[in-house]
Parts: sequence; C-alpha cells; structure tokens
Amino acid sequence: MAGPGAPAARWKSHIVRQLRQRDRAQKALFLELVPAYNRLLEKAELLARFSDKLQPEPNDVTPTPHQGPGDEESPSNADQVPSPDILRVKWQEEKEGLRLVCGE
Repeated sequence: MAGPGAPAARWKSHIVRQLRQRDRAQKALFLELVPAYNRLLEKAELLARFSDKLQPEPNDVTPTPHQGPGDEESPSNADQVPSPDILRVKWQEEKEGLRLVCGE
C-alpha cells in the first residue's frame, strides 16, 4: 500500500522530467542560434566595410571644368548617375568578394 506522499512524489518527478526535457530542447535551439547569429554579425561587418569602400571620400572628387554661360550642351558631372552596367559590375564584384569571404 502506498503512503499519502506517493501521488505528490509522482507529480513532482513528472514536473522535473518535463522541465529537463524543456531545458534540453531550449539548449539545442540556443546552440543552433549562436553560430547563425555569429555568421550574421560577420556578414554585417563585411557589408559595412564594403559600403564604406563604395562611399567616395571628399578628397577623391575630381574637379570639373567650369562651364561658361554658352556651354549648356552637357549637364555637370554632379548631376550624372553611373550607368546601370557600371553599377552591375560593382555589385557583382562585391557579391563575389562576400562569397569568397563567407564561403557561400
């Protein structure tokens, strides 16, 4: 015959088993999350570096010849946008650099 404490002991051991199972599941998820977060941080650092390289420095601006009042045939260089081909080539170079560094 079981004593009066037997149902309480079964209940407590069940709760302890459930908590241990939850802890194992959360630990497994956490162990997967940490490497993924580290890869994300590495990619963010690379993106920041490449973005800084693409930003023109104020000292790198090439001087444009001054246009007189009668020279209105071409817009100034400040208003020009790089062609899509040039941007595409730069993007491919950046993408390839990231692929080499990240291994993807």
